[in-house]
Amino acid sequence: MKGKAIALMTALAFVFGLSACGDKTASQAEISDTTREEEVTEVITDKAKVTTEKKEVTEEEEPAPEMTQDEKVQAALGEMPYYGDTANCKMTAEQATAYAQLIADGLAGDFSFREEYSEDYDILAWCEPFYATNPVSWESMLIDASGVILADFAGDGIPYLYLYNNKENYWEDYFEIYGWKDDRAELTFEKSIDSNTLYYLYEEEQGRINLAEESPLSMSHYITRYSFRNGAMEPIYTYSEEVLEDGNTHIMENDVETAVYTPEEYIQYSTPFLGDYVENHNHTQPYTCLYDMTPCTLEEMVDYLNAYASVMSDGRSVPVEIRKADIVRHDGMGIITIGEVPQEKVCKLEILRRFMSGETGIASVNDGAFVYTLTENGSTREISEAEFHSIWNEWESRHTDFSADTHLDILNIENVFQVKIDIQKSGEWLVTSAE
Repeated sequence: MKGKAIALMTALAFVFGLSACGDKTASQAEISDTTREEEVTEVITDKAKVTTEKKEVTEEEEPAPEMTQDEKVQAALGEMPYYGDTANCKMTAEQATAYAQLIADGLAGDFSFREEYSEDYDILAWCEPFYATNPVSWESMLIDASGVILADFAGDGIPYLYLYNNKENYWEDYFEIYGWKDDRAELTFEKSIDSNTLYYLYEEEQGRINLAEESPLSMSHYITRYSFRNGAMEPIYTYSEEVLEDGNTHIMENDVETAVYTPEEYIQYSTPFLGDYVENHNHTQPYTCLYDMTPCTLEEMVDYLNAYASVMSDGRSVPVEIRKADIVRHDGMGIITIGEVPQEKVCKLEILRRFMSGETGIASVNDGAFVYTLTENGSTREISEAEFHSIWNEWESRHTDFSADTHLDILNIENVFQVKIDIQKSGEWLVTSAE
C-alpha cells in the first residue's frame, strides 16, 4: 500500500506539474505575442516617422526655381521710384552706372558734369541745401534737391533722372532733369529762378510727360510746350498774346496769327493757363501718377542703380561709390572748409574776411603814430604795418570786389599758409585748400 501511495502521489505531482507548466507556457506565449505586436507597431510607426522626416528634408532641400532675366530686372526696378511702365524699361547697365556716378559726383560737390552752376547759385554740394539768388527780385531762396526718381518722360523706355525739392520750407518748385544723350548723362533742363517765368511738368493722356514754360506778363503772355525725346527736349507748341502798336492783342500759335482782339473784346477772351490743367488732369495709366510719386534720397538711388546695373551686366558692372563732401561750418564765423582745417588758420582767415568785407575796423593813432589793428566783435588786436600792407596789397593786386562770386588764390597770409577761397553769395568763404 505504501508503495502504491507513493506512486500515486508521484503521479499526481507529475500531473499537477504538467498543468502548472502548461499554464506558465500559455501566459508567456500571450506576453510574447503582445510584445511582438507592440514591437511591430513601434517599427511601423518609426518607419512612418522616418518617411515623414525624409519627406520634409527632401521638400526643404528642393531648390527654388531660377528667376528669369526679366524677373530679375523687374525685381530691381521694383525697388526704386520709377515713373512709367517698368515692363518697357530699356535702360542699360552703362546708363544706370552713369546716372549713379552723376549723383555721386553731385554729393561730392563735383559739378563738372553740368559745367558748374551759374553765379546765381550758392551751392557746395547736393548733400546739403543751398541758396539761389533771383536775378529779377534779388531774393535769396533756399533750395533742397534731395528727392529723386527715374522717369520715362518720353515713353521710349529710356528714363530721365529727375531731381527736385523734397522738403518743406524750401523753394517748392525747384527741379533739374538729366537725360541720356550722345552716349552720356547730361543736363536736359534746369528750372529757372526767374520769378517772371513758371514751369510745369504735365502728364498727357498717353502717360508721356511734357514741360510747359509760361510767362504771364502785364502786356503779354507766352507759353512754350516741350516734349522729351532722345535724352533732350524740343518745342512742340508755342503760344503768345501780345499788345502791339495798334493797341490790339494779337494771338499767335506756332508763329501763325490766329486771332486779333480789341481791348474791349480781349476782356472776354479766356487766356489758357496751364496751371489749371496740372491741377485738374485725370491720370488714366496703370502706374503711379507723376504728382503722386514718392522720391527716394540721392544715396538710395545710387544703391538702386548699382543693383540694376549688376542685374543687367550679369554682375560685371563696377558699383559706384559715394564720397560725400565733408563740409565743415565753423560756428560764429563766415568760414566754410572742405574737411577739417586747423582752427588757428580758420581764425586768421576770419579776421581777413571781416576786414575785407568791412565788418572790422583798421588803423588808429597812438601818440602821434599810426598803429594798425584789426577789430573783431569788439575785440582788437595789433598787427604790424608790414602785415597790414601785405594783406592789403595782396587783395588790391587782384582788383576783386568782395561781393563778387569768384575764386581767389591768396598766398602767404601772415606768412603762415596758402589758401584757395571761393566767395559765396552769402558772404561766406569756402576754403578748398589751406596748405
